[in-house]
Amino acid sequence: MERDQLSASLLVAATEMTRGVRHLQKVKQQLDFILQESSSKNLTDGGKALNEKIDTWIENILQKELRTQQNNYQFEARLLVKYKILLNEMGDGNVPVTQGTKDVTVDYLEQWKIFKAELEEIISKDISKYSDMLKGAGLPEFMSPKMENTTIKEKN
Repeated sequence: MERDQLSASLLVAATEMTRGVRHLQKVKQQLDFILQESSSKNLTDGGKALNEKIDTWIENILQKELRTQQNNYQFEARLLVKYKILLNEMGDGNVPVTQGTKDVTVDYLEQWKIFKAELEEIISKDISKYSDMLKGAGLPEFMSPKMENTTIKEKN
């Protein structure tokens, strides 16, 4: 039962991470087009700053580097990879959950709480502000669909 609760909380967070990455990647596609086509210094500078902020957030969640067995030790696993490894190690066996597993789960969930707050700020403030800049320049705003339901409970 405890294993199920820990696994469920990790799975919810991993799902939220994945949705956040997908959402920001959709914004980046539009942003890349704007940066390529825009001649406005304001839009270009603001777009580059937003692009960098999005890239930094995504890099904290996803493993970007190509990894092989030879250089596996050279790159720190990003948060989503850590979640997947922990979920895999927890498995569904009958072995009791160790205190170490509980501690790591709490630590990972706390890390996600920080990144989730950053994601919400990027969406509500940074993307919204840049979208307003686009509108002010007479251009269409971002086609930024609302994030999908963020938790599994909300889906049911």
